Amino acid sequence: MSRSISITILLVLVIINAVYITITDYSGPIIALVLYGVVAFVFWRLKHFQAGIIAGILGFVFHLYELVAFGLADMRPLNLALLLTNLLLPIPLVYFSYKTYRQD
Repeated sequence: MSRSISITILLVLVIINAVYITITDYSGPIIALVLYGVVAFVFWRLKHFQAGIIAGILGFVFHLYELVAFGLADMRPLNLALLLTNLLLPIPLVYFSYKTYRQD
């Protein structure tokens, strides 16, 4: 069950970053899309569950830095929603990836 939840979170992050690419001028969503896409493949096909833990930590730290460095003042509502989703979804990704790693 934890594996399915982790893969779902990764796919949601891939979709969110694909949408984010279309509405922003930053290169961050491209990096996140590639990162989460590769991790989803590695997680799903190679059963390397630590990749989900690493990607979750990196995603959370990077988006937290982005939030602190750039602030919320100049963000449009959709950009803010996508940034907050990118900030919050890595937390359960780390948790469920770790659960999957421990179960396997």
